Amino acid sequence: MARTSKAVRNRRLVVALIVIAAPAALLFAAKGWYDGSLRPLNADAGGHGKDFRVEHNMHAAAIAEDLQRDGLIRSARAFVLYCSFARTSARLQQGIYRFSPAMTVQEIATALAEGRISAVRLSVPEGYTIKQIAHHLAAEHFCKEEDFIAAARPYAVKGQVAFPRPPTDSLEGYLFPATYTLNLGLPPGPIANPGLPSLLAALHPKDTPYLFYVARSDGSHAFTKTYEEHLKAAGKRK
Repeated sequence: MARTSKAVRNRRLVVALIVIAAPAALLFAAKGWYDGSLRPLNADAGGHGKDFRVEHNMHAAAIAEDLQRDGLIRSARAFVLYCSFARTSARLQQGIYRFSPAMTVQEIATALAEGRISAVRLSVPEGYTIKQIAHHLAAEHFCKEEDFIAAARPYAVKGQVAFPRPPTDSLEGYLFPATYTLNLGLPPGPIANPGLPSLLAALHPKDTPYLFYVARSDGSHAFTKTYEEHLKAAGKRK
């Protein structure tokens, strides 16, 4: 009877040890997986990175899936868990970033939370209209044409601005911090968007008697002193 009681106690002890050890083993395994998933996907990738875009109002889970799909992190689930533990899930900012597989999850998440977007150069040629700028931005994958055109309307600009809001439904010519003066026969707002040389020329005009000009088809101009002369020059152009 004593042997039976001892055997029962031993079995109970084994069962108790298993009950205690199993969760601990699972926890240890889970921690090992989590820690491993935070490591760089490819530590030998060096500084060779790729552009990564975060759209407006993207959730951490969607960002994580894109990061894993683009080969920048090991596990989307681990990324979401890290952001949850670090309390950065709601602070991931939109923009275009430059990430490398050699970066850790912590480095990528911190960059997203602090908005460390990639510096991108964009050259807009002088004289481009709003539609041309919008097309250029879309071609360079900065935004959609229609979004930029909608944002380039007077009522879309919030708060006070350093210039009178144009009476038209467009900010044409107001995208650079200066505008052309109004001329007879032109719309109530600037045409295209002047660059710095044009603005400096307007601020410091040459001392000439000419008040009017007509653009010829060959690219030259006919300058005149009076309105009557201007009409004649315009007629010859036709």
